[in-house]
Order: sequence, then C-alpha cells, then structure tokens
Amino acid sequence: MTKDEWRKTVKHVYERSLLPGLARRAHRLDPFEYFERCPWTIHRLARAMRGLRFIDDYFDDDDEITAAFTQSFLGETLDSLADGLTWNKRLIVDSGVADTVQKHFTELVDGMDAEDMPEEDSAVLRLSGSADPAHELSAIVDRVKTEKEAILRRYSEGGFPLSLRRAIDCVLERKKQLESGEESGNKLPVKRWFKGLGGICQGTMLTIVDGTLVAGMWTIALPVESKTIGAVVSITSGIGSILTGFGELRGE
Repeated sequence: MTKDEWRKTVKHVYERSLLPGLARRAHRLDPFEYFERCPWTIHRLARAMRGLRFIDDYFDDDDEITAAFTQSFLGETLDSLADGLTWNKRLIVDSGVADTVQKHFTELVDGMDAEDMPEEDSAVLRLSGSADPAHELSAIVDRVKTEKEAILRRYSEGGFPLSLRRAIDCVLERKKQLESGEESGNKLPVKRWFKGLGGICQGTMLTIVDGTLVAGMWTIALPVESKTIGAVVSITSGIGSILTGFGELRGE
C-alpha cells in the first residue's frame, strides 16, 4: 500500500467511524466535564508522567523508590492514571473507536509515521516533561509497530475495548498492592510496574487529546490534517501504547 493509498484508508476510517462515534459521545457529555474536568485530567496525567520519567531515569531498585517517594505521592500517580483511563473509556471505548482501531489496526499501524501526528501531541509531551517530543513520538510509533502482532494476539480475546476497561482495574489493583505492601513490609516489584505505567500514561494522554480534538471539544481552529490523519494516528498509537504498558504492568 502506497502512502497515498494509506491516507485514503485513514480518511475513510475517520469519516465513517471515528468522527461519528466521537461526535455522538461528545453530545452526551456535560459541557462542564469537557471544558473543566477533561483539561484537569490531562494536567494530572502530565504531572504523573513527570514523576514517572524521574523514577525511570534516576532509580534502579524498589527500595530507592519507596525511600524517596511517599505512599501518598505514588498513590496519587496511580489515581491520576486511573482517572485518565476512565476518560479514555468514555471517549474511545464507549464511542466504538477502540473497536474500529482494532478492526483496522494492522493497516493503520503499517503505514503510520511520527510525522503524521499533530503538533498538539508534541505540546502535551512537553507539558509532561519530555525534552525531545519529536524523538519520543517516533519511539512510541516504532514501539507500537514492533509490538503490533503481540498486541493483536494478546488482546484478541475480548478485544481492545475489554482490555482498556481492565487496565483501569489493574492500575487501581496495583495501588492497593502498594498500600498493603507498605503496611505489611512486603517487597513489591515496584520498579517493573513503572515501565508499564509510563506507557499507559503516554498512551492515555494521546488518546484523550486527540479524541477530544476529533469530537470537536476544542474551541480553536486547527488544520484539517491534524483532525483527520494526525488524530487517527495518535489515537491508534495511544491505544497501542496503553495495551503494551498494560501487558508490562501485568508482567506479560
């Protein structure tokens, strides 16, 4: 498939499935939610990602993490991710977008490049502490391309929507384990968790930013390509990143 053919496929997916599903979903949301709560959710995710980056860069084992950070801070990080995943469910799962992405996952992933993603994605990554958003977007896309077959195989039973819902419960369960482990003195594989949490957080930011973009929740005018090709690529990459991180969080 040539790049032009791929673009026509993406636009078809956008016009026939993503745009109608997200537009219907937006009409069912209270304006307060997407003008007040949704930006706050993105802000919380960006703050959580800054903490996750710091943990990944500077700590090598569990004892260092638990010594440097309070249980309250780590719990708030997990709460922020669960809140973001809940918004992701409302926008991406309940609208039918996750089903559409799964149906076309192979062809969408095979043709996409980081250059297809809109500037809004770079902006949210900067907010989350990225020193080089362009490089990070390339890494996200490359990782989803590499993990494409594993993602499809791992989440074939129940599909993407069910797995995205289960990711919420998994994050909250890790919070409970963290709390119970601290209380009992049991050592938990905290460092391993944070790699998966980073992927989940990155993906959730992308899906919310671009899901709200397609749904028409932004009050500023954006280039057509940002709302079509760019948004589809970002949502696809975001879902792939969440599912990959979910697998790592579960130790798969």
